Amino acid sequence: MRTIATLPFLFTLSLVIGQESSIDAQQPYEVSKIWGEAPHSAFTDLIRFNNKFYCTFREASG
Repeated sequence: MRTIATLPFLFTLSLVIGQESSIDAQQPYEVSKIWGEAPHSAFTDLIRFNNKFYCTFREASG
């Protein structure tokens, strides 16, 4: 029973370790505001593809 309870923890730990090792912590990133004209923006998503970040979001009047 103890082994079965440990499996989800080990799986999650392996994902976290894998993600941390793929990102170079020494590389600085530039941060800037990409949009601010809409009264309301929501449902953001940020992905990294070919060493570039892409952000998507929905904008609305309220």
